[in-house]
Amino acid sequence: DLVSYVARDYLGNVSAPVEATLIVDSIVPTATIERAPEQQAVTDKSQAIFMLRTSKPSMDISAGDIALHGTTSGRVARVERLSPTEWRIVIEGLTDGDNVTVGLRSGALIDIAGNPGDIDIEIISQQSVLYRAPVAPAAPDSGVAVQWYYAIIAVFGSLVLLLVLVLRR
Repeated sequence: DLVSYVARDYLGNVSAPVEATLIVDSIVPTATIERAPEQQAVTDKSQAIFMLRTSKPSMDISAGDIALHGTTSGRVARVERLSPTEWRIVIEGLTDGDNVTVGLRSGALIDIAGNPGDIDIEIISQQSVLYRAPVAPAAPDSGVAVQWYYAIIAVFGSLVLLLVLVLRR
């Protein structure tokens, strides 16, 4: 649409009319949430990282806009804006067996033109992260237990032999 406008100062002076094209942005933004490229589906770290990407530049997203799903005791530690359309979501405090999926609460996505995302639907990641606590490596067998076993057998065998000789007399 072509519009015409003028500028008017405090003294009442009016500029010459100027024409410009008015573009009305009414396109609803969309978003996707996925594991960060460096994040494995199963991890031994108590932290999980997800990426939120929007279809167009959007207003800021905060930790309160993020919902955690699955079986998790984790919490949203921070939401880092990487670009006008990309955020890094860091979940910390995972415990053994936690399976976390991240969601963007309904109504949280608003583009810079003021268009809200779908306010009735929460955007939920189709990917999750499973945390498995690291297992401490077993101590190497020093052979001490085996040595004790053979020593006990030797002593016991000697006692049995001695007992047999005493009883034969």
